[in-house]
Amino acid sequence: MKKRFFLVVLAIFNLLFYFAMRSFWSGIEDMFGIWWLAYLIFLVIVAIAVTAVILQSIRCRNSVLIWILLGLSIALTGGLGYMLYMGRGSLQYVIKTFCDALLLTAIIYFIGFMIFVYPKTKLVKYKVIKVPLFLLVFIFILIQVFDLRINYITYCPVVYAVEDEYQIVWSTNARSTGVVTVGNTSYYDLYAGSERSQTQVHKVTVPMAALDAAGSYTISSTTIIYRGPYSGVKGRTISKTFAFKPDGSGTNYLTAKMADHK
Repeated sequence: MKKRFFLVVLAIFNLLFYFAMRSFWSGIEDMFGIWWLAYLIFLVIVAIAVTAVILQSIRCRNSVLIWILLGLSIALTGGLGYMLYMGRGSLQYVIKTFCDALLLTAIIYFIGFMIFVYPKTKLVKYKVIKVPLFLLVFIFILIQVFDLRINYITYCPVVYAVEDEYQIVWSTNARSTGVVTVGNTSYYDLYAGSERSQTQVHKVTVPMAALDAAGSYTISSTTIIYRGPYSGVKGRTISKTFAFKPDGSGTNYLTAKMADHK
């Protein structure tokens, strides 16, 4: 019983710890040159945590399995500790994020307790029902906290002529970045020199001469699941290519005709 309980505590700690170190994930990619490695580690930690909770719930007595998971968890704790040491300059930020994640976990646990334990309900007797329902509550809260959505273009771009530049404006379903590519050059939706990623409405300025010469442009938006002080975790990128031709009327409004999707 003590081994199961310790496994649950350590597995959840690793999950929250790694979650709080999301700003380090890009460093893992740079170190090993594998873009998906940080996500694989996250999935492994999640799998261990979920398995540990299930084993505790069903009071599993398989000592071999518990010891294997416990050994993996201890190794992961050591690895995460080393990562934190290497990035100790961000210690204050990681601790704050860890506390926020711990509070979120406490809220999830409280909701699960109130639904499935107090007051007593028939669901308590059916672990096959209780565990999946609790996981659904957990996933739902994470979706709400991180505002996770399927990203797509809600309004196609409109091109405005302003002096010797074009301003291209479009919107997306999820908060994301905005990039316009004309020929081999990319232009970004910026604020104070930084790329905007917390907006659903995107406005990018491109030189009028460049777009007139190219005759087409491509817009793209990438969701940012998490944006940290030094890096972020990117989500899905959507892009569409549009043919472009000035109307020649001298007005400050031009239309864009959608071409084949990229």
